[in-house]
Amino acid sequence: MSTAGSLTDILLREGLRLNGIAEKDVTIVPVGDLGARLSGLQTGRIHGAIIAGIQTLTANKLGFRTLIDYSKLPLEISGSGILVRRAYVSKNPDVTLKFLKAWIEGLYLFRAKPEFALATLKKYVATQDAEVLNTIYNLYRERLITKPTPTARVAKSMLYLLSRSSPEVAGVNPEGFIETRYVNELESSGFFDEMNRLYAK
Repeated sequence: MSTAGSLTDILLREGLRLNGIAEKDVTIVPVGDLGARLSGLQTGRIHGAIIAGIQTLTANKLGFRTLIDYSKLPLEISGSGILVRRAYVSKNPDVTLKFLKAWIEGLYLFRAKPEFALATLKKYVATQDAEVLNTIYNLYRERLITKPTPTARVAKSMLYLLSRSSPEVAGVNPEGFIETRYVNELESSGFFDEMNRLYAK
């Protein structure tokens, strides 16, 4: 895990629980970011770690194997997203819509133009390995949602996970963490239809 109480800490403990492994049977230590965790595996400092993305393929190429595949567990995890204060979007609806349009078109572009997407990945990901880049691209191409409407279901799942280490969030209303208005406005304006025409497969 990265640090005590972090999402990786919570997910690690939940992954153990869902696989019938008691926490008393393992030693959980904070290691740091993804790079530090991979380094810890390589040096033998740790025997297992939560890793993702490029580090997963790198670890597999080094001979490490997946013990818990979180994509197959009954968990809905928001690993990344766009967070903003409700007061800001209420005062700046035009900026909010412009941002969403640019971001969502980027998602369409990523899926429809693999050469462009791979060139961009190569620029920002710390590897030039074609196999790694193609694996990352194919993984995220399948998982990226081009109509990213936030749902209370995912917020509820995240609150449940957080409540494992912070019981005070257990009664929080998940609806307070989502705002569907702006994605719905884009849909009603025909924006998604336009994107589907522009980036048709």
